[in-house]
Amino acid sequence: MKTHRFKRPLLTGLALLPAVLLLVVLSIWQSLNMLATDLKQQLSPRLPEAIVEASVNLYELDDLNNFLVQHINRDLNHLPASGILSPITSCRAQVQQLRGRPYFQISTQHQTTKRNIQLDWPSGDQQESLGLQLDCNINWATAAGVPTLLSVLALILVTLVLPPMRAEQRHIFNRLAAHSGHRQALALLKQQQLYDPSQQAALSLLLEDSKTDPVDALRSVSGRQLSAPDALDWLQCGLRLYPEQLSQALAIAESEATLRFAPDEQRLWIHGTEIKLPATPYFYYLWYAGKRLARDEADGWFVNPPSNKPDFPAAGDLMALMANHNGHQKAINDLQEKGLRAKTLDQNRSKIKEVLVATLGEKLAAPYLFDMERDARTARSKYRLATPAEKIHISS
Repeated sequence: MKTHRFKRPLLTGLALLPAVLLLVVLSIWQSLNMLATDLKQQLSPRLPEAIVEASVNLYELDDLNNFLVQHINRDLNHLPASGILSPITSCRAQVQQLRGRPYFQISTQHQTTKRNIQLDWPSGDQQESLGLQLDCNINWATAAGVPTLLSVLALILVTLVLPPMRAEQRHIFNRLAAHSGHRQALALLKQQQLYDPSQQAALSLLLEDSKTDPVDALRSVSGRQLSAPDALDWLQCGLRLYPEQLSQALAIAESEATLRFAPDEQRLWIHGTEIKLPATPYFYYLWYAGKRLARDEADGWFVNPPSNKPDFPAAGDLMALMANHNGHQKAINDLQEKGLRAKTLDQNRSKIKEVLVATLGEKLAAPYLFDMERDARTARSKYRLATPAEKIHISS
Protein backbone atom coordinates (compact mmCIF):
# COMPACT_ATOMS: atom_id res chain seq x y z
CA MET A 1 0.00 0.00 0.00
CA LYS A 2 2.78 2.46 0.88
CA THR A 3 4.64 1.72 -2.36
CA HIS A 4 1.49 2.41 -4.36
CA ARG A 5 0.81 5.57 -2.36
CA PHE A 6 4.15 7.14 -3.29
CA LYS A 7 4.39 5.73 -6.81
CA ARG A 8 2.32 8.46 -8.50
CA PRO A 9 4.22 11.44 -6.99
CA LEU A 10 7.51 9.78 -7.95
CA LEU A 11 6.38 9.20 -11.52
CA THR A 12 5.03 12.75 -11.72
CA GLY A 13 8.37 14.12 -10.48
CA LEU A 14 10.27 12.12 -13.07
CA ALA A 15 7.90 13.36 -15.77
CA LEU A 16 8.50 16.96 -14.66
CA LEU A 17 12.30 16.65 -14.71
CA PRO A 18 12.77 17.28 -18.48
CA ALA A 19 10.47 20.31 -18.28
CA VAL A 20 12.40 21.72 -15.31
CA LEU A 21 15.73 21.24 -17.08
CA LEU A 22 14.37 22.96 -20.16
CA LEU A 23 13.13 25.88 -18.05
CA VAL A 24 16.55 26.18 -16.38
CA VAL A 25 18.31 26.33 -19.74
CA LEU A 26 15.80 28.81 -21.16
CA SER A 27 16.00 30.99 -18.06
CA ILE A 28 19.80 31.24 -18.22
CA TRP A 29 19.83 31.70 -21.99
CA GLN A 30 17.21 34.47 -21.85
CA SER A 31 18.93 36.25 -18.93
CA LEU A 32 22.29 36.27 -20.72
CA ASN A 33 20.76 37.60 -23.91
CA MET A 34 18.94 40.35 -22.02
CA LEU A 35 22.09 41.37 -20.14
CA ALA A 36 24.11 41.47 -23.36
CA THR A 37 21.42 43.54 -25.11
CA ASP A 38 21.12 45.96 -22.17
CA LEU A 39 24.90 46.42 -21.95
CA LYS A 40 25.17 47.09 -25.68
CA GLN A 41 22.38 49.68 -25.48
CA GLN A 42 24.09 51.41 -22.54
CA LEU A 43 27.53 51.53 -24.18
CA SER A 44 26.35 52.54 -27.64
CA PRO A 45 26.89 55.27 -28.73
CA ARG A 46 28.67 56.74 -25.65
CA LEU A 47 31.69 54.44 -25.62
CA PRO A 48 32.47 54.81 -29.37
CA GLU A 49 32.17 58.60 -29.01
CA ALA A 50 34.61 58.56 -26.05
CA ILE A 51 37.08 56.45 -28.05
CA VAL A 52 36.86 58.83 -31.02
CA GLU A 53 37.37 61.90 -28.81
CA ALA A 54 40.38 60.31 -27.07
CA SER A 55 41.94 59.56 -30.45
CA VAL A 56 41.98 63.17 -31.71
CA ASN A 57 45.53 64.50 -32.38
CA LEU A 58 47.19 61.34 -31.05
CA TYR A 59 49.55 59.44 -33.31
CA GLU A 60 50.66 56.56 -31.05
CA LEU A 61 47.57 54.48 -31.80
CA ASP A 62 48.83 51.28 -30.17
CA ASP A 63 49.61 53.05 -26.91
CA LEU A 64 46.22 54.73 -27.01
CA ASN A 65 44.45 51.44 -27.67
CA ASN A 66 46.23 49.78 -24.76
CA PHE A 67 45.29 52.68 -22.51
CA LEU A 68 41.65 52.52 -23.58
CA VAL A 69 41.49 48.74 -23.14
CA GLN A 70 42.83 48.99 -19.59
CA HIS A 71 40.24 51.59 -18.63
CA ILE A 72 37.35 49.79 -20.33
CA ASN A 73 38.29 46.48 -18.68
CA ARG A 74 38.54 48.18 -15.29
CA ASP A 75 35.16 49.94 -15.64
CA LEU A 76 33.39 46.79 -16.83
CA ASN A 77 35.13 44.36 -14.49
CA HIS A 78 32.13 44.02 -12.18
CA LEU A 79 28.57 44.29 -13.46
CA PRO A 80 26.01 43.27 -10.81
CA ALA A 81 22.91 41.44 -12.03
CA SER A 82 19.54 43.00 -11.27
CA GLY A 83 16.64 41.10 -9.73
CA ILE A 84 16.66 38.76 -6.74
CA LEU A 85 15.30 35.91 -8.88
CA SER A 86 17.87 36.36 -11.63
CA PRO A 87 19.91 33.20 -12.35
CA ILE A 88 22.94 35.49 -12.92
CA THR A 89 24.97 36.63 -9.89
CA SER A 90 27.44 39.00 -11.58
CA CYS A 91 29.16 39.63 -14.89
CA ARG A 92 32.18 41.36 -16.31
CA ALA A 93 32.93 42.52 -19.83
CA GLN A 94 36.47 42.55 -21.22
CA VAL A 95 37.84 43.78 -24.53
CA GLN A 96 38.47 41.08 -27.14
CA GLN A 97 39.50 43.43 -29.93
CA LEU A 98 39.76 47.16 -30.56
CA ARG A 99 40.09 48.54 -34.08
CA GLY A 100 40.92 45.03 -35.33
CA ARG A 101 43.68 44.38 -32.81
CA PRO A 102 43.00 41.28 -30.63
CA TYR A 103 43.37 41.34 -26.86
CA PHE A 104 43.38 38.61 -24.20
CA GLN A 105 40.56 36.12 -23.61
CA ILE A 106 38.81 35.89 -20.24
CA SER A 107 39.93 33.16 -17.89
CA THR A 108 37.45 30.28 -17.50
CA GLN A 109 38.71 29.07 -14.17
CA HIS A 110 35.15 28.99 -12.76
CA GLN A 111 31.88 27.91 -14.32
CA THR A 112 30.83 30.80 -16.56
CA THR A 113 28.68 31.52 -19.57
CA LYS A 114 29.59 34.11 -22.20
CA ARG A 115 28.11 36.42 -24.79
CA ASN A 116 29.93 38.50 -27.40
CA ILE A 117 29.10 42.19 -27.96
CA GLN A 118 30.18 44.14 -31.05
CA LEU A 119 30.15 47.96 -31.24
CA ASP A 120 30.75 49.58 -34.66
CA TRP A 121 31.25 53.23 -35.62
CA PRO A 122 32.46 55.18 -38.64
CA SER A 123 35.89 56.83 -38.63
CA GLY A 124 36.48 58.87 -41.74
CA ASP A 125 36.25 56.57 -44.75
CA GLN A 126 36.52 53.37 -42.73
CA GLN A 127 34.60 51.45 -40.09
CA GLU A 128 36.05 50.81 -36.64
CA SER A 129 34.86 48.38 -34.02
CA LEU A 130 35.17 47.25 -30.43
CA GLY A 131 34.56 43.61 -29.44
CA LEU A 132 33.62 42.78 -25.86
CA GLN A 133 33.13 39.42 -24.21
CA LEU A 134 30.47 39.33 -21.48
CA ASP A 135 31.30 36.68 -18.92
CA CYS A 136 28.71 35.83 -16.24
CA ASN A 137 28.59 33.64 -13.16
CA ILE A 138 25.50 31.47 -12.72
CA ASN A 139 23.63 31.17 -9.44
CA TRP A 140 22.67 27.53 -9.90
CA ALA A 141 20.48 27.46 -6.79
CA THR A 142 18.27 30.21 -8.22
CA ALA A 143 18.58 28.97 -11.80
CA ALA A 144 17.30 25.52 -10.85
CA GLY A 145 15.16 26.46 -7.85
CA VAL A 146 12.83 29.00 -9.45
CA PRO A 147 11.76 26.80 -12.43
CA THR A 148 11.37 23.83 -10.08
CA LEU A 149 9.19 25.85 -7.70
CA LEU A 150 7.09 27.20 -10.57
CA SER A 151 6.64 23.70 -12.03
CA VAL A 152 5.56 22.28 -8.67
CA LEU A 153 3.11 25.15 -8.10
CA ALA A 154 1.69 24.69 -11.60
CA LEU A 155 1.30 20.96 -10.96
CA ILE A 156 -0.48 21.62 -7.65
CA LEU A 157 -2.85 24.12 -9.28
CA VAL A 158 -3.63 21.77 -12.15
CA THR A 159 -4.18 18.90 -9.72
CA LEU A 160 -6.58 21.01 -7.64
CA VAL A 161 -8.49 22.24 -10.67
CA LEU A 162 -8.29 19.04 -12.70
CA PRO A 163 -7.50 15.94 -10.61
CA PRO A 164 -5.57 13.03 -12.18
CA MET A 165 -7.86 10.85 -14.28
CA ARG A 166 -7.82 7.43 -15.82
CA ALA A 167 -8.23 7.20 -19.58
CA GLU A 168 -11.97 6.51 -19.42
CA GLN A 169 -12.47 9.37 -16.92
CA ARG A 170 -10.56 11.73 -19.21
CA HIS A 171 -12.83 10.69 -22.09
CA ILE A 172 -15.92 11.36 -19.96
CA PHE A 173 -14.57 14.71 -18.75
CA ASN A 174 -13.76 15.85 -22.30
CA ARG A 175 -17.29 15.04 -23.44
CA LEU A 176 -18.81 16.85 -20.44
CA ALA A 177 -16.51 19.87 -20.90
CA ALA A 178 -17.37 20.15 -24.59
CA HIS A 179 -21.06 20.05 -23.71
CA SER A 180 -21.27 22.12 -20.51
CA GLY A 181 -17.93 23.86 -19.95
CA HIS A 182 -15.07 22.92 -17.63
CA ARG A 183 -16.61 24.11 -14.37
CA GLN A 184 -19.83 22.11 -14.70
CA ALA A 185 -17.85 19.19 -16.14
CA LEU A 186 -15.75 19.04 -12.95
CA ALA A 187 -18.86 19.10 -10.77
CA LEU A 188 -20.49 16.35 -12.83
CA LEU A 189 -17.26 14.35 -12.85
CA LYS A 190 -17.25 14.32 -9.04
CA GLN A 191 -20.73 12.81 -9.20
CA GLN A 192 -19.51 10.23 -11.71
CA GLN A 193 -16.63 9.24 -9.42
CA LEU A 194 -19.23 8.10 -6.86
CA TYR A 195 -20.48 5.49 -9.31
CA ASP A 196 -19.42 1.88 -8.92
CA PRO A 197 -17.18 0.33 -11.61
CA SER A 198 -20.12 -1.20 -13.49
CA GLN A 199 -21.90 2.17 -13.67
CA GLN A 200 -18.73 3.89 -14.85
CA ALA A 201 -18.23 1.24 -17.53
CA ALA A 202 -21.84 1.72 -18.63
CA LEU A 203 -21.34 5.49 -18.81
CA SER A 204 -18.24 5.05 -20.98
CA LEU A 205 -20.24 2.79 -23.28
CA LEU A 206 -23.07 5.33 -23.57
CA LEU A 207 -20.60 8.08 -24.48
CA GLU A 208 -19.03 6.09 -27.31
CA ASP A 209 -21.82 7.50 -29.47
CA SER A 210 -20.86 11.11 -30.22
CA LYS A 211 -24.56 12.03 -30.50
CA THR A 212 -25.30 11.05 -26.91
CA ASP A 213 -25.96 13.95 -24.53
CA PRO A 214 -23.24 13.41 -21.87
CA VAL A 215 -25.25 15.04 -19.06
CA ASP A 216 -28.28 12.91 -19.91
CA ALA A 217 -26.06 9.82 -19.97
CA LEU A 218 -24.53 10.69 -16.59
CA ARG A 219 -27.92 11.11 -14.96
CA SER A 220 -29.42 8.05 -16.64
CA VAL A 221 -26.75 5.77 -15.16
CA SER A 222 -27.32 7.05 -11.62
CA GLY A 223 -28.80 4.39 -9.35
CA ARG A 224 -28.72 1.62 -11.96
CA GLN A 225 -27.91 -1.93 -10.86
CA LEU A 226 -25.50 -3.11 -13.54
CA SER A 227 -23.24 -5.54 -11.70
CA ALA A 228 -24.37 -8.68 -13.60
CA PRO A 229 -21.52 -10.16 -15.69
CA ASP A 230 -23.41 -9.66 -18.96
CA ALA A 231 -24.96 -6.27 -18.10
CA LEU A 232 -22.77 -4.36 -20.56
CA ASP A 233 -23.59 -6.86 -23.33
CA TRP A 234 -27.28 -6.26 -22.71
CA LEU A 235 -26.68 -2.51 -22.61
CA GLN A 236 -25.04 -2.69 -26.03
CA CYS A 237 -28.02 -4.66 -27.27
CA GLY A 238 -30.42 -2.10 -25.79
CA LEU A 239 -28.53 0.79 -27.40
CA ARG A 240 -28.67 -0.97 -30.76
CA LEU A 241 -32.43 -1.53 -30.45
CA TYR A 242 -33.21 1.86 -28.85
CA PRO A 243 -30.37 4.23 -29.88
CA GLU A 244 -32.20 7.37 -28.77
CA GLN A 245 -33.72 5.98 -25.56
CA LEU A 246 -30.97 5.67 -22.96
CA SER A 247 -33.39 4.84 -20.15
CA GLN A 248 -34.91 1.98 -22.15
CA ALA A 249 -31.48 0.58 -23.01
CA LEU A 250 -30.38 0.79 -19.36
CA ALA A 251 -33.63 -0.84 -18.21
CA ILE A 252 -32.84 -3.79 -20.48
CA ALA A 253 -29.30 -3.99 -19.07
CA GLU A 254 -30.49 -4.21 -15.46
CA SER A 255 -33.52 -6.45 -16.12
CA GLU A 256 -33.70 -9.98 -14.74
CA ALA A 257 -32.50 -12.80 -16.96
CA THR A 258 -36.01 -14.15 -17.56
CA LEU A 259 -38.20 -15.35 -20.42
CA ARG A 260 -41.71 -13.91 -20.06
CA PHE A 261 -44.81 -14.79 -22.10
CA ALA A 262 -48.13 -12.95 -22.35
CA PRO A 263 -50.07 -15.51 -24.45
CA ASP A 264 -53.33 -13.54 -24.75
CA GLU A 265 -51.41 -10.71 -26.42
CA GLN A 266 -48.96 -13.06 -28.16
CA ARG A 267 -46.05 -11.09 -26.70
CA LEU A 268 -42.81 -12.20 -25.10
CA TRP A 269 -39.80 -10.55 -23.43
CA ILE A 270 -36.29 -11.83 -22.96
CA HIS A 271 -34.24 -9.96 -20.35
CA GLY A 272 -36.69 -7.08 -20.60
CA THR A 273 -36.38 -6.94 -24.41
CA GLU A 274 -39.55 -7.52 -26.40
CA ILE A 275 -39.16 -10.13 -29.15
CA LYS A 276 -41.45 -9.94 -32.19
CA LEU A 277 -42.15 -13.54 -33.17
CA PRO A 278 -44.69 -14.51 -35.85
CA ALA A 279 -47.82 -16.12 -34.38
CA THR A 280 -47.16 -19.79 -35.17
CA PRO A 281 -43.49 -19.89 -34.03
CA TYR A 282 -44.65 -17.99 -30.94
CA PHE A 283 -46.97 -20.83 -29.91
CA TYR A 284 -44.34 -23.48 -30.57
CA TYR A 285 -41.94 -21.49 -28.35
CA LEU A 286 -44.66 -21.21 -25.69
CA TRP A 287 -45.33 -24.95 -25.97
CA TYR A 288 -41.66 -25.80 -25.37
CA ALA A 289 -41.63 -23.34 -22.42
CA GLY A 290 -44.66 -25.09 -20.94
CA LYS A 291 -42.89 -28.44 -21.16
CA ARG A 292 -39.86 -26.95 -19.35
CA LEU A 293 -42.17 -25.70 -16.59
CA ALA A 294 -43.96 -29.05 -16.23
CA ARG A 295 -41.04 -30.49 -14.22
CA ASP A 296 -42.11 -34.03 -15.13
CA GLU A 297 -39.99 -37.07 -15.93
CA ALA A 298 -39.21 -35.74 -19.39
CA ASP A 299 -37.60 -32.64 -17.79
CA GLY A 300 -38.71 -30.49 -20.70
CA TRP A 301 -37.39 -32.79 -23.44
CA PHE A 302 -39.52 -33.73 -26.45
CA VAL A 303 -38.37 -36.37 -28.93
CA ASN A 304 -39.01 -35.53 -32.58
CA PRO A 305 -41.69 -37.84 -34.03
CA PRO A 306 -40.63 -40.41 -36.64
CA SER A 307 -40.66 -39.02 -40.18
CA ASN A 308 -43.40 -41.48 -41.16
CA LYS A 309 -45.52 -41.25 -38.01
CA PRO A 310 -46.76 -37.79 -36.82
CA ASP A 311 -47.54 -37.31 -33.12
CA PHE A 312 -51.29 -36.60 -32.84
CA PRO A 313 -51.54 -36.36 -29.00
CA ALA A 314 -48.83 -33.65 -28.95
CA ALA A 315 -50.59 -31.98 -31.88
CA GLY A 316 -53.74 -31.84 -29.72
CA ASP A 317 -51.85 -29.97 -26.98
CA LEU A 318 -50.57 -27.41 -29.49
CA MET A 319 -54.02 -27.01 -31.07
CA ALA A 320 -55.57 -26.30 -27.65
CA LEU A 321 -52.85 -23.75 -26.89
CA MET A 322 -53.42 -21.95 -30.19
CA ALA A 323 -57.21 -22.07 -29.91
CA ASN A 324 -57.15 -20.62 -26.37
CA HIS A 325 -54.99 -17.65 -27.42
CA ASN A 326 -56.26 -16.70 -30.88
CA GLY A 327 -53.73 -18.68 -32.91
CA HIS A 328 -53.97 -18.94 -36.70
CA GLN A 329 -56.75 -21.25 -37.82
CA LYS A 330 -54.63 -22.51 -40.70
CA ALA A 331 -51.93 -23.74 -38.27
CA ILE A 332 -54.61 -25.40 -36.12
CA ASN A 333 -56.16 -27.14 -39.14
CA ASP A 334 -52.76 -28.33 -40.32
CA LEU A 335 -52.07 -29.96 -36.94
CA GLN A 336 -55.54 -31.51 -36.88
CA GLU A 337 -55.15 -33.04 -40.33
CA LYS A 338 -51.47 -34.01 -40.36
CA GLY A 339 -50.48 -34.24 -36.70
CA LEU A 340 -47.23 -32.89 -35.23
CA ARG A 341 -44.38 -33.71 -37.60
CA ALA A 342 -40.61 -33.48 -37.03
CA LYS A 343 -40.29 -31.22 -40.08
CA THR A 344 -42.79 -28.73 -38.62
CA LEU A 345 -40.97 -28.70 -35.27
CA ASP A 346 -37.61 -28.16 -36.98
CA GLN A 347 -38.97 -25.29 -39.10
CA ASN A 348 -40.46 -23.48 -36.12
CA ARG A 349 -37.34 -23.90 -33.96
CA SER A 350 -35.27 -22.49 -36.85
CA LYS A 351 -37.62 -19.51 -37.14
CA ILE A 352 -37.42 -18.89 -33.38
CA LYS A 353 -33.61 -18.98 -33.50
CA GLU A 354 -33.53 -16.69 -36.54
CA VAL A 355 -35.64 -14.00 -34.83
CA LEU A 356 -33.86 -14.22 -31.46
CA VAL A 357 -30.37 -14.04 -32.97
CA ALA A 358 -31.40 -11.15 -35.24
CA THR A 359 -32.78 -9.24 -32.23
CA LEU A 360 -30.31 -10.10 -29.47
CA GLY A 361 -27.21 -11.40 -31.18
CA GLU A 362 -25.96 -14.98 -31.01
CA LYS A 363 -24.29 -14.70 -27.60
CA LEU A 364 -27.27 -13.21 -25.74
CA ALA A 365 -29.81 -15.39 -27.56
CA ALA A 366 -28.07 -18.70 -26.77
CA PRO A 367 -29.49 -19.21 -23.21
CA TYR A 368 -33.03 -18.83 -24.63
CA LEU A 369 -32.75 -21.25 -27.55
CA PHE A 370 -32.76 -25.05 -27.51
CA ASP A 371 -30.66 -27.89 -26.18
CA MET A 372 -30.39 -30.96 -28.42
CA GLU A 373 -29.49 -34.55 -27.59
CA ARG A 374 -29.82 -37.98 -29.18
CA ASP A 375 -32.57 -39.98 -27.53
CA ALA A 376 -31.04 -43.21 -26.20
CA ARG A 377 -34.18 -45.32 -26.77
CA THR A 378 -35.23 -44.17 -30.24
CA ALA A 379 -31.93 -42.72 -31.56
CA ARG A 380 -33.92 -39.70 -32.74
CA SER A 381 -33.11 -36.08 -31.85
CA LYS A 382 -34.79 -34.58 -28.84
CA TYR A 383 -35.02 -30.91 -27.90
CA ARG A 384 -35.86 -28.75 -24.92
CA LEU A 385 -35.74 -25.06 -24.10
CA ALA A 386 -32.28 -24.17 -22.70
CA THR A 387 -33.78 -21.68 -20.24
CA PRO A 388 -34.18 -23.13 -16.70
CA ALA A 389 -37.75 -23.44 -15.42
CA GLU A 390 -37.19 -20.83 -12.68
CA LYS A 391 -36.37 -18.25 -15.36
CA ILE A 392 -39.59 -18.82 -17.33
CA HIS A 393 -42.82 -16.93 -16.56
CA ILE A 394 -46.12 -17.38 -18.37
CA SER A 395 -48.90 -14.97 -17.43
CA SER A 396 -52.35 -16.49 -17.13
